[in-house]
Amino acid sequence: MLDFDEIPRLFARIQEAVDDRNAVQFADCWTEDAVLRIEFFDRDEPLELRGQEQIVGLATGNWKPGETAFMRHLVGTVAVEPIDKTSARAQFYCLYVVPGPVAIGPGAGVYHDLVVWDKDKWRVKRRDHTFFTPIPGH
Repeated sequence: MLDFDEIPRLFARIQEAVDDRNAVQFADCWTEDAVLRIEFFDRDEPLELRGQEQIVGLATGNWKPGETAFMRHLVGTVAVEPIDKTSARAQFYCLYVVPGPVAIGPGAGVYHDLVVWDKDKWRVKRRDHTFFTPIPGH
């Protein structure tokens, strides 16, 4: 029996990979045929990426070795709804925070994911991500 309680750890692994600039860990969180759709606060058209290679390429393309992100992701409570034995829908909110003497919360968003059991672990097959605010520095 698969443990649906492990799904929130998947999201923690993704956010840690982004924050720590770990491309290998980031890639391991997506199925090969994953789809990522991002709706930006200040753009009319969403961005849609297809396939693990395209998703990882866009996310990690400008990461430099030894660098960490200027922002951190704080994942809210994850709601998981099993579909069947090997797939589930999940939703969570995320706050983007700039660390410092006084932490600044420059952004927030919501994630709607389809996750599947794939090659020994939970991975994202589809993510719909909506930013509620403009992305700082972009």
